[in-house]
Amino acid sequence: ARPRVRGDHGWQGGFVLLYFGALGEANNLGVLLDAAERLRHDRRFLFVLVGDGIRRAWLQEQVVARGLDNLQVLPAAPKSRAPDFLNAADVCVVSLQDIPVFAGAIPTKLIEYMACGRPVLCGVRGEARRIVEEAGAGVCFDPDDHAALAAAAQRLASAPDEAQRFGEKGRAHVLRHFDTRQRQRRLLSLLEGAPGAACGGDAFAPPRFASQAVAVCTGRRQGAAQGLVMSDAAGGQHDAAASVQRLAPACERVARGIGAVVVAGGLLLIARPAGLG
Repeated sequence: ARPRVRGDHGWQGGFVLLYFGALGEANNLGVLLDAAERLRHDRRFLFVLVGDGIRRAWLQEQVVARGLDNLQVLPAAPKSRAPDFLNAADVCVVSLQDIPVFAGAIPTKLIEYMACGRPVLCGVRGEARRIVEEAGAGVCFDPDDHAALAAAAQRLASAPDEAQRFGEKGRAHVLRHFDTRQRQRRLLSLLEGAPGAACGGDAFAPPRFASQAVAVCTGRRQGAAQGLVMSDAAGGQHDAAASVQRLAPACERVARGIGAVVVAGGLLLIARPAGLG
């Protein structure tokens, strides 16, 4: 798929920096524009943004106004085609605005980039940066520092062996820490030994969980999970309702009096709503 995608979009011979996902205000996409402008005279580099959102029209206007012939804004692609695009890129970029609310964010695209073995350029503070650094999956830069992003791109373009190691380490980290089946097994073990399980004590939450909650089931009702799908790091698809049902017996005594069960990347986070004693 890599040669086909690169051929279809004119990426042959270029060093492609890919952003795949929402083109929203929160995504801090101006830093990619500024980095592209900084590298506009280095013909090795091509910045590609694939997605849709409220900033799409603005991005297209900026490309024309700044004369950025080294930046493409492509239409959103189906999720099923994400691996094709990610594997066709040389590096993948994740960015968010530099505000406190994002300190605990783990963008789904980050895990997808790493699962595909792509080296990551991460412009997100907090938890996302910790994951990239702990995994050795790429280079981090401060969210608004376009010069650092440009320098990181130049570094990896000049060091393909280093870029490959980043990709390999990132994928290994995701398979080790974000695999759905493995985390379900771990959750079952944790729930069976939860100190509040028998008495409805303090809310129980696993110490780490993946980024995106795909189902919220209030009390013991599982219906909210119907039709939803969870993906594991290897790309396997799992019916969320079935996963909730398999885990329900172990959750039953913990959920009693606690109130909410959230399926998050293959783990259940059980949280006590405000006001419950």
